[in-house]
Amino acid sequence: ESQAFFGSTASGVFVPPEERTATGAAPTQEDLDKERRVEAMISLFEDEDGPGPGALGRSMESPSRTGSQPMLTSSDYRAHAPRSNPAVPADHYTRLVEMARHEDFSDLEKMHFLYQSGKDALQRNIIVVISGKIPADTVDMAKLLLYFVHKLDPLVNEDYVLVICNSQVPTSSRRPNFSWFKRIYRMFQRKYKKNVGAIYVLHPTTTTKMFFLSFRPFLKGKFYKKLFYFNDVQELLRNKNFSNRPLELPEFVVRYRMPPKQVFGTPLEEVVRETEDGIVLPPVLELSIACLKENVTLEGVFRISGNKAEIDKLREDFNGAGDDGIPLASTDPYAVGSLLKLYLRELPEPLLTFPMYNDFLGLEDVYQRSA
Repeated sequence: ESQAFFGSTASGVFVPPEERTATGAAPTQEDLDKERRVEAMISLFEDEDGPGPGALGRSMESPSRTGSQPMLTSSDYRAHAPRSNPAVPADHYTRLVEMARHEDFSDLEKMHFLYQSGKDALQRNIIVVISGKIPADTVDMAKLLLYFVHKLDPLVNEDYVLVICNSQVPTSSRRPNFSWFKRIYRMFQRKYKKNVGAIYVLHPTTTTKMFFLSFRPFLKGKFYKKLFYFNDVQELLRNKNFSNRPLELPEFVVRYRMPPKQVFGTPLEEVVRETEDGIVLPPVLELSIACLKENVTLEGVFRISGNKAEIDKLREDFNGAGDDGIPLASTDPYAVGSLLKLYLRELPEPLLTFPMYNDFLGLEDVYQRSA
């Protein structure tokens, strides 16, 4: 069912308060509050865009039974919004802060999806976001934006870390598109970027990782040195900055277990993880290499194939073992060597990558010229 960005009827058509009164339906206080946000947001985003539909309305989409359909744009609201501009400061972010001061967020506070959970070992504010609790389908996005500004603005004045929990996020949730996020990023003050010490994403999905990657053209490289992914709570709590520090998380987040990811045939960028202690390779690589190091003097360890049934069983076990892998200490080294070759062979892109293929071939010429 289509839901308008700031308010709707069952048909998805916005009805201004004055028309509802004319038909016998008196506007509620919620209607009036939404109307005020409409006017303020239209003014705010048209300052960014210039004439024409504001980006906030234009870039929103809402899922429906028949597929993804555009939300109502600001031009749909402009005909019904009051003509006087809100008396708010000129700076975009300051205007958001000012608007947030006049909002009633008591309903959102009860949902407890954005909060501070003490400080980490470096005395940085720990800000927790529970993505699965964000009411994106029932609360208009303008109010959610103002709520985030209201909560975050005082916390990011000093160093902070962000813990984003992606556990059990509904796949049908309404989301702003990339253009909307980019505009918000440009509007937020520098303190958000300057004071963030780390971003910890718990239970990341491929969509989550692609979202952060899509910002590469707009973010400095050092941002990605602050971004870390964790597949379970215990892995997050082993981080030195959370040692002996209570971290408030809902029970469903603590109990959540990510479904095992296929190891073989999955791109390296999806299975290699970066932590503050360095790069973590997939278990099949780590454990295979460790086993082969113990048998480095064995003749033909890569040339002689292992038992096919054993290799197939190892492949199946690693695909279902997740981040723990399986012990290989007592496994036939020839089977381990064949398993490692099989893993590399099934990578969607070769280890040396397609773009670098010709460069590696050219190394022989460079070597011969320098000899």
